[in-house]
This record gives sequence, C-alpha cells and structure tokens, in this order.
Amino acid sequence: MSLLRFNLAALHLVACLSALLVVTGCQNPPARVAAENGTVIFDEHTPGDRLVAAALEQARSQNRRVLLLFGANWCPYCRQLHHLLETDPQLAALVGRSFIVVPVDVGSSSRNRNTRLIDRYRATVFSDGIPALVVLAADGGQLAPTPANRWTARDPISADLLLSFLGSPQLP
Repeated sequence: MSLLRFNLAALHLVACLSALLVVTGCQNPPARVAAENGTVIFDEHTPGDRLVAAALEQARSQNRRVLLLFGANWCPYCRQLHHLLETDPQLAALVGRSFIVVPVDVGSSSRNRNTRLIDRYRATVFSDGIPALVVLAADGGQLAPTPANRWTARDPISADLLLSFLGSPQLP
C-alpha cells in the first residue's frame, strides 16, 4: 500500500512540474539548449522582414541573390541544412559567391513567427514543414521555388539536390 502511495505521489509531482514548465514557457528545451551552446542560427528576436530588408540591400550592392532559410533552432533538419550550406565545399562556394543567406525563425507550433514572410513568399512551411528555402533576386522578386525548380523539407538534405536547386539555370 505504501508503494502505491509513493508512486501516486511521484506521478503527481511529475505532472505538477510538467505543468509548471509549460506555464513558464520552458516547453521548448532544444532552443534553450542551442542558445546555451552558442549555436543559435535563427534569430528569435529580430523580425524577419527587417532581416530580409537588410539582406536585400546587401544583395543589391554586391550583385547577389538572397536565400531565405525558414526554420527554427530546435529543428535538427534545419540545423543540418544550415551546416551543409556552410561546410560542403561546392555548396559553400556557390552560396558564398552568389547568395546572402537569411535564416528566418518560424518559431514553434505553439508560437509561430514571421508568418507574413511565410505567406508573402509562399514558403512551404505549413504544407511541407521546415526547413523551407526561398530564393529572391536582389530587387526582392521571388525566383524560387517554382514548379520546375523546388526543394522542400520532404526532399533529402543532400549537397547534390541543393546544388541542383541553387545552381539551376532557371535562377538568373
């Protein structure tokens, strides 16, 4: 009988602590862990439209395009894609000479962020998930995805597919 009381008390304690974590906003520990490790990729504070505006200004002055990477710090696939863009020799060279990369934080299922940008650029965040990629010309016009050239979160995160998407002749 005392073991049953102990188990019920332990279960009650776990339920109370879980409720406390949700109420205090700590329900997203991966983002907190990422921030503590100094590996924050997606700015969770600056509005995405400000980040995009700054990138477009830089792209105009450097004759480059803008690569919007919609994702979140808690998303392992988003982190994997960002890492691949920086570490694969061919991808890093292409991105370095042709693009300004803008990681755009989409938040979480309970706290969406930058939804106006997601809608404006028809990013596949809500249909296919994250990460999602959008390519803009320096003047802000959307170049990709298009029906003929698209990459979505449903595709494998591979250098070859990303090189095909970003290096497509359909991207002037």
